[in-house]
Amino acid sequence: MPTTPARDGTQPADLTGTAAEALTIAGRFPHATTLLGPAATVEQVRTDLTGAAWAHFACHGTSEPGASFRSRMLLFDGDLDVRQISGLRLRAAELAYLSACSTAQGGLAAADEVITLASAFQLAGFRHVIGSLWPVDDAISVDTTRLFYDELLDFETTENAARILNHVTKVRRAVCPNDPHLWTQLIHVGP
Repeated sequence: MPTTPARDGTQPADLTGTAAEALTIAGRFPHATTLLGPAATVEQVRTDLTGAAWAHFACHGTSEPGASFRSRMLLFDGDLDVRQISGLRLRAAELAYLSACSTAQGGLAAADEVITLASAFQLAGFRHVIGSLWPVDDAISVDTTRLFYDELLDFETTENAARILNHVTKVRRAVCPNDPHLWTQLIHVGP
């Protein structure tokens, strides 16, 4: 979602890096379905998730600390929230990479419960989920995505997703060691 339509009178900032993320993935996985801009509707995303083994989201994410079940990702025609995602039953699901702000950020009302977008994707069936603990930098996301998928291609399986993310985090740390908020935001949820 390079540009997200206004929500409640507010125009979300453009995410110019999301198009680069889509090109990175399409270049590495030529048979992947790519939904950009107006094609990324809530219904189309839900439909395409039913047969997807891997899913990558590059869009705005919103965490609702006071009501975690309202956390959501902003798509072209609406929002995909925790309830919608956790209600899916995806049989082919393996890896969901959520390149969006605060997708693994928990709530305040039930601090001992893990109700996040990342956990919703796990409930839907994804074994491995990459999510962010706080807002992410658009340009950093492009580079991190490239590094992650370059390594993932070497393994051809998602079983090493956590190790790959760990290595990517170390690479990002070497680039900007004094800015931990730029290399510690992503976590792996899964086995």
